[in-house]
Amino acid sequence: MTLYCIGINHRTAPVALREQLTVPRDKESIVLADLQRLPGVEEIVLLNTCNRLEVYLSASKAVVNGTEILSTVAKAVSGSGPGIEKALLERSLRIHKDRDCIHHLFRVASSLDSQVVGETEIVGQVKRGYQQAQEAGTVGKWLSKAFQKGLHVSKQVRTRSGIGRYSTSIGAVAVDLACSIFDGKWSEKTVLIVGAGKISETTLRHLSKKGAKNVLIANRSFERAEELADRFEGRAFRFEALPEALAQADIVVSSTGASYPIITQANLLPAFRQGGKRSLFLIDLALPRDIETDVQNACGIYVYNLDQLNEIANENLKRRENEATECERLVTECVGKYWTETQSAPKPKARAEPSALPAFQYCCHAVCDPLRAHSVARRWAH
Repeated sequence: MTLYCIGINHRTAPVALREQLTVPRDKESIVLADLQRLPGVEEIVLLNTCNRLEVYLSASKAVVNGTEILSTVAKAVSGSGPGIEKALLERSLRIHKDRDCIHHLFRVASSLDSQVVGETEIVGQVKRGYQQAQEAGTVGKWLSKAFQKGLHVSKQVRTRSGIGRYSTSIGAVAVDLACSIFDGKWSEKTVLIVGAGKISETTLRHLSKKGAKNVLIANRSFERAEELADRFEGRAFRFEALPEALAQADIVVSSTGASYPIITQANLLPAFRQGGKRSLFLIDLALPRDIETDVQNACGIYVYNLDQLNEIANENLKRRENEATECERLVTECVGKYWTETQSAPKPKARAEPSALPAFQYCCHAVCDPLRAHSVARRWAH
């Protein structure tokens, strides 16, 4: 049995090709079934993310056509739609075989091959791909063992290193900054989120993980503010009531799509004095900026913008990359042990299927003595 990983990713393929090979969730089981029908293919697992499309398979033949594999995926996705340029596909695809396949899987699961090294989302994506294959009945002992071990190695990498310790997304960095300002003591602090888009939602998710309890959400669409408030156990404010929300806040994280500053000296300073706060921290995640630059000149008010947050994120990314060297060593060690154990495992001896014995014995009955027939059948079976 030969193991393969055949696919494309953010390093090898342009976004246009990745779009053509992105498999909608409702078509994943169809793709798995189509691939398993290809000659020689025994097992299939599909890893389908925004940055990669990889087909992991076990095959009974030593040579598998990578272009044919990915063309099958594209056909299942597009139906009668435009085909993929063959030359581009051949330039972009990567094929990993046997031990190299295992090494690649372990690196992917450990987020060492991710666009952002150390990100955690890939672990769930690998797990989901494996579970999807289990549900579709396209995975057997070879890939099951490989994926289970890969997920175990991923956990080891995170436990024994600091690769996931440093935040690199702007939302996470903003929350870490807020956490450091208050030394992680959220119980008596109030956080105001201005805006209810994707960045605000990400920030709220990180705040929830950190244990923030008093969260306010102000947005132009009050319904959207209420939706996020319900999900993250916060309080929604109409946009017109922003000064009221500002008066209650200890820290403000703003990320709207406004083309002009929405937090200014005119609406912030009265709210700041009304709230009786000694200090107020504002984090501006918007571009154009949501917070007027003159605001930071007021006593007790501190403003952080995207430039400062990006600086922190870049420094954290360097820290992750430094950790990655040790992680690569650990993954290589785990691959070596796994491959040695797999190759040294005893192979089952080939023997006649027991179900064939009664049929052959029946034939012998027709031509010879029954007792002799039983003896002949036993000799044939062994």
